Amino acid sequence: MAYIDHGKIGGSSIAAILNLPGAWSRPIDVWMRLTGRMPETLPDGNAVPEINEAMEWGNRLESAIATAYSEKTGNKIIALPAPGHIFNPKYPFAAATPDRLFADGSKGLEIKNVGLSKAGLWKDGKIPEIYVVQNQWYMTICEIMGWDIAALIGGNSMRIAELEYSDKLADMLINEAGQFWCNHVLKDIPPPVDDSKNYGNAMKRLFPGSSEKVYSIAGDSDNRT
Repeated sequence: MAYIDHGKIGGSSIAAILNLPGAWSRPIDVWMRLTGRMPETLPDGNAVPEINEAMEWGNRLESAIATAYSEKTGNKIIALPAPGHIFNPKYPFAAATPDRLFADGSKGLEIKNVGLSKAGLWKDGKIPEIYVVQNQWYMTICEIMGWDIAALIGGNSMRIAELEYSDKLADMLINEAGQFWCNHVLKDIPPPVDDSKNYGNAMKRLFPGSSEKVYSIAGDSDNRT
């Protein structure tokens, strides 16, 4: 068994495992990371970027958004000590990294810095599916029944949303994550082929001497099923 404990399945990873639109990565990326195969360089020789500009500004603005949320709502919130991971012995494959927790432990808070290009996804009270799943994951792992989202949209508009724990959604997420962990991570078997660029890049990293046509054929075969 080639499994190396490089991490657990977190809130962003579960969205990727489910292949949700807008997820930062895909199942193959999660598998590569959890089995220790994520390289220091890309196939073209460039370094893997640790953080992009949007993520940088999200990190810079996180404290400001948290302060604004607390002032608007009166809720007292705290940040976890670094690295901020929460584990639950019920789910040995899982981790949660909440941005903030209520001081009384009753809820959690997710902080988002939303660019203008994504503002439409938040119209009319909507919350993007990837964030619903991410925060439901956190509620499940932390065993907390509610979670707030504070989203700064376009740099000048604050949106605050409340999410409630769902048994049905929590069970589905744990089931999907558990299957991924057992069937792919522990068995060291990559997830099924898909036609994403991510999968092609992963195959190039694993088999640098192979022809790119192999990946195209695999993708076409997958599409015919």
